[in-house]
Amino acid sequence: MNAVEYIKSLRWLRMAFRRTFKDGDGKLHDDARKVLAELRRFCFADRATIRRNADGSVDPFASIAAASRQEVYMRVVTLLELDDADLAFFEKRAQAHDLEGTHG
Repeated sequence: MNAVEYIKSLRWLRMAFRRTFKDGDGKLHDDARKVLAELRRFCFADRATIRRNADGSVDPFASIAAASRQEVYMRVVTLLELDDADLAFFEKRAQAHDLEGTHG
């Protein structure tokens, strides 16, 4: 998938998330607020993801799992907040990049 195709897929994905979480006025509906609040809690959105064992040492596996949860929450929120201006900018840059024939 090239960059332009990826931006197009982001547009579609953003709309799917918005249809799932937002009402016709673009505001989160009650169920969406409850789901996002639970995801915020479960995914450590507002907390550090370092997890410790009972002896106080860092548990690297639990820390990685917590960071992964946090990343999922941030992805949902980012897609909900991504605006048209951002997507237009990314798409313009992607098209210019593809026209130049450069990669990397």
